[in-house]
Amino acid sequence: MLSSLIAPFLFLVGAFAAPTGDADNCTTFPSWTITDFKSVVNDTVGSGGKASFKLANDLSGTSDELACNLQVNYRCIITGTPSDTNLTVHVGVRAGSLTLLLDKVVECPGRTA
Repeated sequence: MLSSLIAPFLFLVGAFAAPTGDADNCTTFPSWTITDFKSVVNDTVGSGGKASFKLANDLSGTSDELACNLQVNYRCIITGTPSDTNLTVHVGVRAGSLTLLLDKVVECPGRTA
């Protein structure tokens, strides 16, 4: 399985100006650690499979167990997590590889540029 090939990942996502309150004047940005990734894929037409993993926010110390049903091309999107409604997670599993994109909007209070 793909999960046996995947080591824990650390992702840092770029920041954009919008309200979320996760950064202190843009001197500290959130990063995440992904562990226990598992996927089951099915090559039957109309049946994509499932992905699950643990996602920990290293800045806030919160963590979530996430899962999604893989759709066409073994992809899924998780919009909002239990601990962060402003986080979007894009998952892609293909040919023995994994792509995870974490999209987070971070506020920079008091900063003009």
